This record gives sequence, C-alpha cells and structure tokens, in this order.
Amino acid sequence: MKNTGRVLTVIGGGLWIYGVVTIVNSVNNTNNGGTTTSNGDAQAGSLAWLGGIAGMGAGIPLWIIGGHNQRKYEAKLQTVSLRFNASPQNKGLTLTYRF
Repeated sequence: MKNTGRVLTVIGGGLWIYGVVTIVNSVNNTNNGGTTTSNGDAQAGSLAWLGGIAGMGAGIPLWIIGGHNQRKYEAKLQTVSLRFNASPQNKGLTLTYRF
C-alpha cells in the first residue's frame, strides 16, 4: 500500500506539472470572424492536469496509511521470537509471541 501510494503520488505530480506547462504553452488562434481555435494542447494539458490531481489525491493517503500500517506490523514482528532449545527438558524449537 505504501509503495502504491508513493508511485501514484510521483506519477500524479509529474502529470500535474506536465498539464500545467502544457496549458500555459497552448496556442489559441483568433480568426478574422472572431472565432477562436486551439491546437489541441489545452485539452491534453487539462486531462493531464486532472489526472495528476486524481493521482496525488489517491496516492498521498495511501502512502500515509501504508506507512502507518508498516510501522504497526513491524512492531508486531518484534514480539515474535524463534529460539532453539538445547536443554534436556525442552529440546527443539520454541516459537514465542508476546501480546
């Protein structure tokens, strides 16, 4: 979850930057009749901008929640131990989980 959030955030940030740059650099032509035409870059830029916002909007919470869950599960792993017992009364492996 953490890695997926990280990837979505990075790709979303890149799309957002690409969209903003494309929108700013789009060319609008005004004809003699007063009609305006564009070269199509504004539409592609706005789609990339919206995709970037959606990617970052989904990625940042996933990254945060995944990081929180990772710390929680790593703490749980600290409570599990595996030991080899060589004493005569307890021969073998011992798996211990502390609550």
